[in-house]
Amino acid sequence: MNYDYDLNHKKYILTHAQAIQGHPDFELIGGIDISEKNRENFEEKFHKPSFVEINALTTIEDLDLVVVSVPTEIHLDTIKNISSKLSPKLILIEKPLSFLFEEAQEIVQIGKEKNVPIAVNYTREYEPAHRKIFEKIKSNELGYPLKTVCWYSKGLINNGSHFIQLLSNFMGVVIDINIINVGRQWNNVDQEPTLEIIYEKGRAYFIPVEEENYSLFEMEVVGPKGKIKYY
Repeated sequence: MNYDYDLNHKKYILTHAQAIQGHPDFELIGGIDISEKNRENFEEKFHKPSFVEINALTTIEDLDLVVVSVPTEIHLDTIKNISSKLSPKLILIEKPLSFLFEEAQEIVQIGKEKNVPIAVNYTREYEPAHRKIFEKIKSNELGYPLKTVCWYSKGLINNGSHFIQLLSNFMGVVIDINIINVGRQWNNVDQEPTLEIIYEKGRAYFIPVEEENYSLFEMEVVGPKGKIKYY
């Protein structure tokens, strides 16, 4: 909510709350936050009720969408709570799904058991210009095999995973992963390795930089017919 709290929703949409409030086909029903200050700010801006916990939503029926934007460490507990109290048509959850593979599997399994799709917020997957780029590459505009270099900061799971998701659109299945350098942990939870990922249709190299110096999110995709620079 706070990224665009003071910005006009007709010009700036940087958060889930602003996006839902500003979309003509959605109605923002309310927000949940343990912070009293956040709840006060939410009600002041959106003129909708806020709650300290999911259990307080006793009168909500026919719910279409629940957005989970909480610390990654409590994603699983939040999904369990939602699935036991609510029956939304879709859950949109912030990336990463989890820092632990087993937890990610459990979250996916809950969605299957409750028959509720869970979408991870990799926004480039849904953005039209990105979809157009993916289709151009898949249609052999650059040729194959491809060689890709990805520069990332702020951890492989937090930010590097965006590139892994992007590459899954046109690089084919993963054949092998080589750890060139283990690297450090960002924020004590997210590793920053230098990697080579061998795909069915080429190779990709992931090179980390330190977020403390500056953020970096860049990629070059090179094929026999040309290349794309992604900044």
